[in-house]
Amino acid sequence: MHSEIIRPSNKDLAGFDRSNRPLYIRTMDQELSRLELKISRVVEQCALVRAENIDLRQQVASQNDEIKRLKEKLKESGDRVSRLVESLPG
Repeated sequence: MHSEIIRPSNKDLAGFDRSNRPLYIRTMDQELSRLELKISRVVEQCALVRAENIDLRQQVASQNDEIKRLKEKLKESGDRVSRLVESLPG
């Protein structure tokens, strides 16, 4: 993941003085709160997707087992038909 330090530009700091500090801090707190909320949502979505992925993997494994069972049953049936055909007179 790419991360870099974001530094305010001179333009961003041009109007900043000590009298703006409470507003600046409040604005930064609000922005941090929004970012925390976004991160929480991403974490929740990640957990949901991870759980769905586990469920889907279990479904695939179950279906693969069923396919294997049906292939074995089909082979057994084919073998029985072959034996029956061979046992026919003539």
